[in-house]
Amino acid sequence: SINKQTTFIEVSRSFSIFCSKGEFPWTLMVLINQQVVEISKQVYLCAASLIAPNLALTAAHCVKQKEQYFVRAGEWDTNTDKERFQTQTREVAQVIIHEKYNQLHHNNIALLKLDKPFEADENIQTICL
Repeated sequence: SINKQTTFIEVSRSFSIFCSKGEFPWTLMVLINQQVVEISKQVYLCAASLIAPNLALTAAHCVKQKEQYFVRAGEWDTNTDKERFQTQTREVAQVIIHEKYNQLHHNNIALLKLDKPFEADENIQTICL
């Protein structure tokens, strides 16, 4: 007989990984606008990967709400505005969620079409697939 007991593993999201500047130039930040008092600011929502200059790949559960999303490339240190390289931010023009994505997070994948392509730089490149 097969033991069908399921083991659940809880993974904490509160950990830090340090990397060198430009080590992962395809890594993007998915952002949304958040209203704080009378000031609107962009806050981190999720990560994505740049698969083409105007196309990002992310998890569907991050972008399933009807929000206006933005994607930032080239960010290395979110605690400072004094980046060594210039960051670039693009508006998401279209969210394409996998047609078989469901509440159990099966097919948890989405494409983000950007309003204009990112310009390649030392710290901004498409992922090697």
